[in-house]
Amino acid sequence: MSAAPQEPVRCRAFRTDGQPCTAPAVRGGLCIGHQPGAAAAHVKGGKATSSANRALKLLPSRLQPIVDTLEKVFYEVYEGNRSLKSATAMATVALAIGKLVLAGELEMRVRAIEAQMRLETGRPDRWPA
Repeated sequence: MSAAPQEPVRCRAFRTDGQPCTAPAVRGGLCIGHQPGAAAAHVKGGKATSSANRALKLLPSRLQPIVDTLEKVFYEVYEGNRSLKSATAMATVALAIGKLVLAGELEMRVRAIEAQMRLETGRPDRWPA
């Protein structure tokens, strides 16, 4: 005689739409999503892989202080503790710095490509025909 498979115990919490949660309970009658502290873990979970975080990792380290300052300025303007005029001036200067850094990086890349082409073709100034 074989025993019928047991139905897993379901979570006793309710979803945000008011319906009962259908996930299996793992501890204390709650699923992993409804455990105490799950909301904090969920919020923390995606921070390292967010688009903003990936972009900051690609940012040259010498620009990080500028980004940090602009972020502070943003909140100061929002809270009314800084004039929009001074924030605009700071953002304009930061934009110019960013453009100069980008131009420098592109110049370095072009020079590296040209050097590689000289090595491969033996020609000092020409692309292969």
